[in-house]
Amino acid sequence: MRAIPVRLLAALFLLKSVGAAAMGLLQAYELALQNDPTYLSALHENEAGQQNLAMGRSRLLPNLSLDYQQNRNLLNINSTTGINTASQQMTYLGQVTTLSMRQPLFNLADYAAYRQGEAQANYSSAQFSDHSQDLVLRVVQAYTDALYAGDQLSLVEAQLSAYQEQMHANEIRYRKGDGTITDLLETRSKYAQVQAQLIEAQNQVEAQKRTLSGIVGKEVASLSPLADKFTPLPLKPAEFRDWQTIALAHNADISSKRYAVEASHREVQKDKAGHLPQLDLVASVSKNNQGSIYTFNQDMYVRSIGVEMNMPIYAGGYVTALSRQAAANFERAQSDLAEASNKVMVDLFKQYGLVLSSTSRIGALEKAVDAASLLVKATRKSIKGGERVNLDLLDAQAQYYEARRDLARARYDYLNSFLRLNYDAGILGPDTVRMVAGHFVSDLAAPSP
Repeated sequence: MRAIPVRLLAALFLLKSVGAAAMGLLQAYELALQNDPTYLSALHENEAGQQNLAMGRSRLLPNLSLDYQQNRNLLNINSTTGINTASQQMTYLGQVTTLSMRQPLFNLADYAAYRQGEAQANYSSAQFSDHSQDLVLRVVQAYTDALYAGDQLSLVEAQLSAYQEQMHANEIRYRKGDGTITDLLETRSKYAQVQAQLIEAQNQVEAQKRTLSGIVGKEVASLSPLADKFTPLPLKPAEFRDWQTIALAHNADISSKRYAVEASHREVQKDKAGHLPQLDLVASVSKNNQGSIYTFNQDMYVRSIGVEMNMPIYAGGYVTALSRQAAANFERAQSDLAEASNKVMVDLFKQYGLVLSSTSRIGALEKAVDAASLLVKATRKSIKGGERVNLDLLDAQAQYYEARRDLARARYDYLNSFLRLNYDAGILGPDTVRMVAGHFVSDLAAPSP
C-alpha cells in the first residue's frame, strides 16, 4: 500500500470548498486581533485601567474652581427720625464671582494615591500583555485542532477506501475459491467500524471550525496545512535555568501580581495617612458687585492667599479599621504573587520538557510511519505467498493509520508547547507567531502522490 503524504491528506479535506482561499495562521492571528471578543474586552479594560495614573496624579496638582452667584434682591429700608418713619424700597441685581485654587503641600494620602495609580496602571498593562499572549495560544490551539480534525477525517476516509478495496479483493478471491468467508467478514467488520468513526470525525471537523471562527470572527472554509518537511524550532536559550530567569522578569501574570502587591502597599500607606495632618496652599480672587445689603452700591475686589492645615483627631475608629483591612489585603496580595510564581515555574518546566522530548518523539513517529507503511506492503506480499492471513493485513493497516494520527498530533502538540514555553517566559509575540507560521504551507495545491 502506498503511503499518502500528510500534506495531501490535509489538502483533500481542505479543498472540498472549491475556490475558497486557505486561511493561513498569520491571517487567522490578524483577524483575531480585530475580532476576538475576549481580546477586545481586554483591550478596553486596559484603556480604562490606564486612567488610574491620571486620576492618581490629579490629587497632587492644583484644584481650581469658579463660583458664580447672581441674585435679584428686594431691599426695604425703614428709618425713624423722632416720631416720623420713612420707608424706602428698591430692587437691584447682585453678583459674586470667586476663583479659588487649592494646592496640596503636605498630604501623604494624596502622594500614596498617586503611586497607587501608577501601580494600578502598570497592573492593567501587565494584564493586557497576558491577554495578548493568551490570544496567540488560543488562535494556534484552535487552528491546529481544526487541522488535526481535518487530518483525522482524511485518514478515516483513506482507511475506509483501503478497507473497501480490501473487501473487493476478498470477494474476488472468495469467488475464485482462493479466499475464505472469514476474510470477507473480518474486512466488512473493520469497514463498519471505520464508517462509525467517519461520522464522528465529520462532527469534530465542524465543531473545531466553529471554535476557530468564533475567535477570528469569520467563517473558516479551509486552512493552510503543515508542510511535509517538519523541522523543530531552535530552543534559545537552551538551559532551563535561563528560562526561569526570563520568566521571573517578564511573565505577565507574575508582573501583574507584583503590581497588585505594590498597589496594596500604597493602599496601606494611604489609609495610615488618615491620622496625619494635611497642609494646603489656598488662594482666591473674588469680585463682589452689590452682593449683599452691606455692599449695596459698592463693588469689591478681594484677593487672598495663605495656608490651611487640617488635623484629624478622632473618626470613631474608622481610620484604624481601614488601615488593618488594607494590611490584610496586602498580605493576601503577597500570597497571590507567591502562588502565581509557583504555578508559572511548574508549567514552565513542563513545557520545557515537552519541547525537548517532542523533538525526539516526532523523529521516532516519523520512523514508525515509514515502518508501518513498509509493513503493509510486506504483509500484502506475504498473503500472496500464503505466509500471512487477511487479519494480519487489517492489523497492519490499522497500525499505519494510527501512526499517522500520532505523528500529526505530536507535531501540533510540539508547536503549542513551544508557544506555551514562550508564554510562560513572557516573551511570546508576533515574531514567535511568524516562526511557527513557517511550518505551514500557503499553497494548497496537492503535490503528486
